[in-house]
Amino acid sequence: MSAKKNYKDIFIAPLVLIALGYFIFLTQKVVAQNYATNNKIAEMQDEIDILELEKQYLANLNIYYSSDTYKELEARRKLGLKKPGEKVVRIAIPEERIAQFATNTTIEKVIKAEGEVAQASQETSNPRKWVRFILRF
Repeated sequence: MSAKKNYKDIFIAPLVLIALGYFIFLTQKVVAQNYATNNKIAEMQDEIDILELEKQYLANLNIYYSSDTYKELEARRKLGLKKPGEKVVRIAIPEERIAQFATNTTIEKVIKAEGEVAQASQETSNPRKWVRFILRF
């Protein structure tokens, strides 16, 4: 009888170890997939936040451009109109300065620039950051 019991233990023990190893492998695989999925969700949430900010910015611009204040300012600026009894003084502004005002920076450009600065600071090692801080460059 003990030979039969030994015979069962010889086959059952490796099967239990193989099954346990397989379950550990599957669990590790699922955990890795979950981690990758959570990272992707976080990236997409950041992208959604950026798009929401840009949407709000554009909605605010739309409201401003449809306001009477904007229309009045543009009529004064482009057409030289004025209210009755009002005196207008014209100041010469260089063309390059006007071009700077004409190019609007959107939130996306600002966030992209901030991301590049953050990425550049992450690429720099900590000792190098300290040297730059101490030497002020």
